[in-house]
Parts: sequence; C-alpha cells; structure tokens
Amino acid sequence: MQQPTKKERITYTFKATVVFLSITIDSFVLFWAGQQTFQRSFNQAQGYLYSFCVFLVDILSGNNIPLVGNIFSGKHGYEYTRDIGWVLFGICFLYALWLSSRDFSSMLKGCFITMFTLLAFGTTFVQPWYFIWPFVFAILIPRLSVSLACFLMLYGATLAELVHAYIFAWAGPGYGNILVISSSIVYITIFLPPALFLLASRFKPILSQGPASQERNL
Repeated sequence: MQQPTKKERITYTFKATVVFLSITIDSFVLFWAGQQTFQRSFNQAQGYLYSFCVFLVDILSGNNIPLVGNIFSGKHGYEYTRDIGWVLFGICFLYALWLSSRDFSSMLKGCFITMFTLLAFGTTFVQPWYFIWPFVFAILIPRLSVSLACFLMLYGATLAELVHAYIFAWAGPGYGNILVISSSIVYITIFLPPALFLLASRFKPILSQGPASQERNL
C-alpha cells in the first residue's frame, strides 16, 4: 500500500513472495520426510489446551440454560467453540489488515494484534513458548503500555506451565476433568490481564479528559 505506483507494488509483492518461499523451503529441505514431516503439527492441532475453546466449553457446558449445555458438551462442543474462536480472530485480523495499510508503526501494531488474537481465539492448543511471537512485535512498538501488557502475558504463561506440570504429575486418574478446569483458569490468567491493561491504556486518555475537552475534540 505504501508503494507509489502499481508497478512497484507488484515488484515488491513478487520479491517478498520469493523471499518468503525461499526461507520456508530452506527451513524444511534438510529434514524433509514427505507428509510425515508435518504429522506432529497436525496431531497437536487436534488437541485442546489453555485455549478459548476449552474455556468456552467449560463455561457453557455446565450452565443451566436450556439446550446450551447440551450443545456445548462432548466432542461437538469443542468444534463449535473452535469455530466461534476463528470467527473472532477473523474480525480482529481484518482490523489488523486495515491498520497495517496506514504506516510502518501501525503495521507493527497490526502484527502484534494478529499474533495476540490468534493465540487468544484461534489456536486450540497453546504452549507457553508460543508467546514469543507477539513479544517480538511488542518490543518493536514504541509504546510502554504494549510492552507491559506483553510482560503480563509472558508472566502468566510462565505460571501456566508450572500449573500444568504439577497437575500432570499428581492428578492421577481424574486428570482429564481437572485438565479442563485448569485450562480455563490458565486461559484467564494468561489473556485477561493483558487484555484489560490494553483496554485501560487505550481509553485512559479519553476518560481523563473533562466534558469540555471531549466536546472540543468532537
């Protein structure tokens, strides 16, 4: 979008695509084993841990609302909540795309929003080291609130791994049920504090203004 002419846009897009494909191919060619190369990733993508869908299933499957509890219980409940999460991520991704078309700083914000919401809504199996992805963009954004929000997120992810390791070692036969409950708690611990912090920092300048200042801004 920042290229001045259509020809330069096409040229830039072509070069970026070549670089992307080159890095991807170089990353896999040395240990390529056919489709089996991606089997581990496919298997892990079928799991549910520390994710939005686990949290939503845990909340909705145990409520007293007619039909809702039955719909979101069992295997189909995870499929429904997974789809809901992808819809929410899609909305955030479209906003990030619009934001990225403005300038370079906004593009970094869009990248951070994309990675944060992908983990918060789209990813079904979340591991603590995944949070390196949004952190990479957060440290490049010259806003203290974003850096602090990312710090809260990483701190929560560190605590989450301790909880998971403890339950896995000591829960015994009831591990399955405990895992769902603990995943919901961990999801809140990881994502709620940074989300509230970002919202508070976003609206703080507006709330700190008096009514007269707000009317002048309008």
